Amino acid sequence: MKMINKTESGRSMIEMLGVLAIIGVLSVGGLAGYNMAMGRVRVNRVIDELQLVAVNVRTAVPNGVYDNIGTIVDNMGILTTLNENLAALGAGAKAEVMSQKSIGGTKLDRFAINFEKLPEDACRRIASLDWGTESYVAAGTKPNDKSEVTTTNATGSSGAIGLCEETTSGAGVTFSLMLK
Repeated sequence: MKMINKTESGRSMIEMLGVLAIIGVLSVGGLAGYNMAMGRVRVNRVIDELQLVAVNVRTAVPNGVYDNIGTIVDNMGILTTLNENLAALGAGAKAEVMSQKSIGGTKLDRFAINFEKLPEDACRRIASLDWGTESYVAAGTKPNDKSEVTTTNATGSSGAIGLCEETTSGAGVTFSLMLK
């Protein structure tokens, strides 16, 4: 009997399944990284727009008395883009601007940007920024217009970041940024 020496060519099914599994794992990792990066981009957009809102409000009220800030903000339309960027974060997040009194103050010498349903990571990033002297953050409560806020922590402190914990799973954080 004559033996034929046959050379194999190609890959086995097991080798092909191994290659597909590796490609699948790399794809899932890539998509997860992409989603995390896009989340950071969305939060950065909110922070950029929030800084612009703060500058616009301070510029619109040069005397530092924010009596009718709600009307001024509405007329300027400066919250529109901020709320669009907040909506991109999901969960129905939105912002509004209100007049505030300093603790023990008699006039409306500061304004608050109140957030509802703000994601915890966005809250932490906003709270960790330096918003200037006499700026405070408060979470868990939404100050009423023209009220005096007493539960505050200095912006940028670890205590301020600690205020950003969600009270109900997935409900987001009620968060206020008080600026002067």
